[in-house]
Amino acid sequence: MKIRKDVNVIITFDDKEYSEEETAILYQQFFESLAKIKGVKIPKYAGKALVKALRAKEKTSKETRTSETPDA
Repeated sequence: MKIRKDVNVIITFDDKEYSEEETAILYQQFFESLAKIKGVKIPKYAGKALVKALRAKEKTSKETRTSETPDA
């Protein structure tokens, strides 16, 4: 019987000024490391797809916050 443990990983960038391409490379390398441990391959675009999704959500969140008017 295998013993299963839950592992949580939090990725924090030390610089908020990473370009989209730099962020995608970092995520891709992280995913490839995990995939290698498991013995599987992941698509070369996985990191880029994640970054685009996160940036889209980030932009939507900022737009939502800034479009609200304070109660007077």
